[in-house]
Amino acid sequence: MRAALVYERGECVYVTSESQTLDEFWIASPPFTAHESADLEDDALARLVLAALAESELRIRTPSAATNPLSPVLRLAGVKSLSEFMRGARAVRVVVVDDEIEITPMRNAGARRGFEFLEEKSIRTPNNPLSLSRALSRARTLAE
Repeated sequence: MRAALVYERGECVYVTSESQTLDEFWIASPPFTAHESADLEDDALARLVLAALAESELRIRTPSAATNPLSPVLRLAGVKSLSEFMRGARAVRVVVVDDEIEITPMRNAGARRGFEFLEEKSIRTPNNPLSLSRALSRARTLAE
């Protein structure tokens, strides 16, 4: 399985890979990219997500508790804390399993609880750029 996250906050879209640690939890991992929403067409976002998915890894070293794997995204957003980033942010998670992509919109539950999966709104699509582009566009409107 490979995973990526797409965050939207203000006029920017942030794309990051997700990797699974040796302790079997998922964390944000490189690449970390930021893009102006107005300049980002659906097909370009799909290509960015596919690139992030390609970098997703399994069984990486678990970072220390003092490390915030989302720090690079916070820096890109120009914020000092997760609380600040969460205000007004929306997100979707993209997962590849075999030949299919599943995109799950998320609910922003605040800095303490983070993002919660809206499984009932998940979208499954074939693993190709055109299908991903269309599904991402739809899923982004379902995020809360």
